[in-house]
Amino acid sequence: MDFFEDKEIAIQRDFVAMKENQQVKAIFNSYVNDGFFNFFRWLICRDLVFRDKAILHSSCMIGKNQKAYVFLGPSGAGKTTTCTNAEDRKILGDDMNILVFKNEKIYMQAGSIGGRFESQIPFDQLVEVHGFYWLNQSKDLKLEKLSPS
Repeated sequence: MDFFEDKEIAIQRDFVAMKENQQVKAIFNSYVNDGFFNFFRWLICRDLVFRDKAILHSSCMIGKNQKAYVFLGPSGAGKTTTCTNAEDRKILGDDMNILVFKNEKIYMQAGSIGGRFESQIPFDQLVEVHGFYWLNQSKDLKLEKLSPS
């Protein structure tokens, strides 16, 4: 991302965009894919930061304890697959979710762009986060404990 004169320019692997004042021009493939969704992540993110919110490319499920479990990782790591295997847990979202900082706690809120699953809770409902998990694509099926951070 860079600035040219009074224009903000974003050049990503799957879209190019320019924002000048309140007008945005973008170039991405004509079909709905990651480029389309990544453009919206770029466009919406800056406005959310001023509201103590951020968009995460993630899947998120609500556990039996009514807390959010957030799964992060690169495309193809298994975020949507994790939701597919959710069994009796509610799915908040499998592609974009909104991270919310409120009263010194971290919450998740359903995003409305992208994904195969529609949120099973209202879009305005906040769910306190219990944990974040990083997914790596692998041929092996295994769980590894992460160090706290």
